[in-house]
Amino acid sequence: MTISNGITPDEKNRIAELRKLVRDDLTEYYDTDFNLLRWLQGHSQLSIPEVARKLRHHLKARKSTWDLDNMHKKERTHPIHNHWRYGITGLSGALENVIVNIEQCGKTDYSGMMECFSIADVMRARIYDLEEMLAKCMELEKKTGKQAWILYVMDVTGLEYNKKLYDMVTGSMKSLSEFMSDHYVEMIKFFVPVNLPSFAVALWTVVRPLLPERTKNKVRILSSSNWKDEILQFSNVDALPDIWNDETHTFPAHVDTPQPFSKEWYYSNRGLKVCSELFSGVSYR
Repeated sequence: MTISNGITPDEKNRIAELRKLVRDDLTEYYDTDFNLLRWLQGHSQLSIPEVARKLRHHLKARKSTWDLDNMHKKERTHPIHNHWRYGITGLSGALENVIVNIEQCGKTDYSGMMECFSIADVMRARIYDLEEMLAKCMELEKKTGKQAWILYVMDVTGLEYNKKLYDMVTGSMKSLSEFMSDHYVEMIKFFVPVNLPSFAVALWTVVRPLLPERTKNKVRILSSSNWKDEILQFSNVDALPDIWNDETHTFPAHVDTPQPFSKEWYYSNRGLKVCSELFSGVSYR
């Protein structure tokens, strides 16, 4: 159990009440003041018993066969992970107790991913990274005694606007966003999309109403022309990726390039064989 000077007396009282309500489902790993505080912050409009009901749902998921408490200790070996790259690059430095995560949205083949894997597989692969982010926050909180956050930088370089993108952001990716908002409450400090294409305003108009309220209020939009300088409001150069380097900017952090999915892996191209008897007129009744 974590006791920290970074938490006010009122917050400590509310945390204690919430802990008492969920203690039967609370694991030793997850039982920190800051983890419980996140739920109170993210659902500040609800009573503590109502927050407890939501938290209990998450705690039961943690103790399921997916074993979320220990997931961050395992190797990052899901087949999707070569295509959806690890993005934690270090501490922000510009924002206190904030860890930077770079999501290569424009280069990640989300469409191919959905053609090759079920949403359950995608969730399983994604949860590994979410648990890694949570573990990094918990580690930093233990070290500093203050609440930690993730700066979620979304690099949309190369993103193309088409029907598949529209279908994803209003369908499967919306589900992932809702899952993240429901289960990893108040872990994200800001979402910062960078290198926005000309169609970004139109896409944002479509996407914004679909996002959870807490998520949309955390989005910070940078200019399309000067974002490499504006991002320095949120992170020092040390945690920014070398894929952004140009003649006037040098960033040292490394992130691996996502690999596209082969169309041979698509469900529609797997050449499923149908039993010939189905067309032979033979009855098996």
